[in-house]
Amino acid sequence: MKKLLALVLALALALPLGVTAFAADAEKVDLSIPDLDAGVLYDGDGNRYDPEDLIPPDSTVYLPFRIFAGENPDDPDEVGAWYGDRDNYKVKFDKGDNNAKMIKKISFVEKKFEARGWRCHALKIELAQDFSGDEFKLTPSVTFTAKRYLVDSISAEDGEPGNGVKGHYGFDTLEELNGASEGDVAFKDLAQGVYAPGSKMTMGLKFFMGNGERSADADFKAGDGGVVVKPQKNEDNEITWEDEKDTLAWLNFTSDDDAKKFFPKMTTKWDDQEYAEYFADQDAYLFDFIGNPKIASTSRASLRLRIPFLNEDGELSVDEDSIVVYQVVDGALVDITGKGRIHETDDGDWVFELKTRELGTYIIAEKPAAAGEAAEAPAEAESPAEAAEEAPAEEAPAAPAKAILPSFAK
Repeated sequence: MKKLLALVLALALALPLGVTAFAADAEKVDLSIPDLDAGVLYDGDGNRYDPEDLIPPDSTVYLPFRIFAGENPDDPDEVGAWYGDRDNYKVKFDKGDNNAKMIKKISFVEKKFEARGWRCHALKIELAQDFSGDEFKLTPSVTFTAKRYLVDSISAEDGEPGNGVKGHYGFDTLEELNGASEGDVAFKDLAQGVYAPGSKMTMGLKFFMGNGERSADADFKAGDGGVVVKPQKNEDNEITWEDEKDTLAWLNFTSDDDAKKFFPKMTTKWDDQEYAEYFADQDAYLFDFIGNPKIASTSRASLRLRIPFLNEDGELSVDEDSIVVYQVVDGALVDITGKGRIHETDDGDWVFELKTRELGTYIIAEKPAAAGEAAEAPAEAESPAEAAEEAPAEEAPAAPAKAILPSFAK
């Protein structure tokens, strides 16, 4: 795309041939750029999506206005700054008629895109979380409405003449506009690039959001999302989650006939987590399986979580009997240490192993959490929440208000 977008890529693209709008009788215009695809979208670092890409849920995408300013503009944010000027435009966002609930928020921001070396204005679209394997068509838009009389540059393109204007100008009255000029260009003589108050430009997007799909025999990095896994029917499946140094969790199961897909994201970040303050005086490690996915297995799956309390020789650095494992069940911390076992695997990894049909939120602590109201667990069950409730009644803290603390994970 060449320089400049102006109110639209060029007014000639929107007005029928032969129609002119001289400054002397400036009129409102209503222009649109419909169906911009994912090829104009970038992630927060500045990496561009391809037109047919499926955008992951719970992500934020940007439409940088820098892309409308050509490859080597004098001012890389010339277009964005112009549309971001609230003296000249008011801005309205629309989540669209398709799956609007999957868009959390739309805004117009100034942002630095590290991978591109850009700092520019951009349309920011924050997407909602989704744990399914469905695809969602999204059609958000943004409308800029002129608040003043505006003169904008229109570049020559495909043999069509430009208007000779290089910059952007705003005027409170038509008389001011008609009395102004840029070099030899008198604005009263312009046939293009002149907009009366109330003129609108709407940019419409059409792209798809959804999780990709992978086999359930897969390795993930902690924090990875954007995919669902499809177990191999009636086969053994193994999923692992890793950080830069170690494998953090292992899940082994034999899939049933349904082999239903599930969302495998696991995070170790304590940011904005409930119960964090109860572990502020010790090392405690979070394993949070987002969405508490159910496992389609013939029997309870084996979940192993790495015990992080090791010395340089790979031996436990705390007394094994002092380690406590909690699960968040129905809004309460429940001690599930007795429902699994702590042991060293054949590969030399110290783990807590639990049988379960549903993944949850687990905390491995070097000692009991700060004392609080005891959470009593009823008798037996099969699901993880139920399994947690099988634990003998021991002291566990009641739910506090949310505490936003740094991660304890190492």
